[in-house]
Amino acid sequence: MSRLKSLTISEFCDLVSSKSPTPGGGSTACLVGAMAASLLEMYLVLSIGKEKCFANEPKLIDVQNNLSGFKEKLLDLADSDAEAFSQVMAAYKGGNDEEIQKALFGATSVPAATCKYCGEIIKLAKSVEGLGNANAESDLKSAIHLAKGALLSALENVEINLKEIKDETFKEEVRKKVYTLRSLC
Repeated sequence: MSRLKSLTISEFCDLVSSKSPTPGGGSTACLVGAMAASLLEMYLVLSIGKEKCFANEPKLIDVQNNLSGFKEKLLDLADSDAEAFSQVMAAYKGGNDEEIQKALFGATSVPAATCKYCGEIIKLAKSVEGLGNANAESDLKSAIHLAKGALLSALENVEINLKEIKDETFKEEVRKKVYTLRSLC
């Protein structure tokens, strides 16, 4: 499969709506998370340097610095998610339980990382509500809504994979890391 982030939006949507099992909900959650990061970045760049926002500029710059790289990481995770799912399918075809479990670990780790990044986007966006360009406040709120949707979607992928994993310690560790993020939604 080609790198998902190199596809046009239309090509990505066509691929999601095809009979191909990838990209699916996990990769789409990553793309939506990347869009959330982009909208937050938009809010920040439309606010930093504006006279009305000077008093809040240190906070806005701090959030911009903390957000750095999230969009690219989430776009990369979209490809990782599709690859992880392909590995799960191949492992099930092979019928080796150890390989299936290994593939499920990988397929769980990707949406767990998506949850982490989307949770951070929500926190960062909420920390600058009302501090920036008032004309871009709807974009900031849209970033929050998109990040929440992406986080909840990624949690669904975590949960479906955890159902098949036998390692209770791993399951508990993952749940501790990502389930607390649900409260952000």
